[in-house]
Amino acid sequence: EAPTAALPLLQGEPAQTPVDALTGVGARRAAALRDAGVTTVADLLTRLPRRYIDRSRIVTIASAPVGEVVTFIGSVQKAAPAPSYRRGRRSPPHSVELADDSGRLRCVWFQGARYHTFEAGEVLAVSGRVELFRGQRQMVHPEYEHLSGGGGDELLHTGTVVPLYGSSEDLRERGLQSRGLRRLVRDALSRFSAAVVTQLPAG
Repeated sequence: EAPTAALPLLQGEPAQTPVDALTGVGARRAAALRDAGVTTVADLLTRLPRRYIDRSRIVTIASAPVGEVVTFIGSVQKAAPAPSYRRGRRSPPHSVELADDSGRLRCVWFQGARYHTFEAGEVLAVSGRVELFRGQRQMVHPEYEHLSGGGGDELLHTGTVVPLYGSSEDLRERGLQSRGLRRLVRDALSRFSAAVVTQLPAG
């Protein structure tokens, strides 16, 4: 008896919709995704993360324990301009000071510093490992997302269990590392979840 052909995990509209129908996917991103085997929305939704990281522990700054990965929500107190890019030279570190009702903590970026721009008064959700440097607590290269400050924000990169996706060099150059892929998956789920028809057996 001939083996049964493998069935796609998803059918219906997601399997028929090209991935460039999603917000933020232009020609170059679509080409990078196709090279990675992602041509449809169904391909994107069935691309498994390589692992998950738990960023669901939300604490105040004062109670954030040194050496552990936590998430806190604070407002920007001091925000120096991001260092300018100098070809062939290493950019200086970029830091921002955040505060909540319990205390203050510094966040530092040593790589890609010019991409991290903030303004005083902005509210951020920040996830990372708390470290001690010269007697002061800080986070190095934390994940963060901007919040409205109204309390109704849905966290994607922080404050939850976060998927980490494998990413090729081409995908990373197109801004489609884990952070970018999480945005695409959220967009796909918000638009197509009602149309997902699975091939999984009942029961």
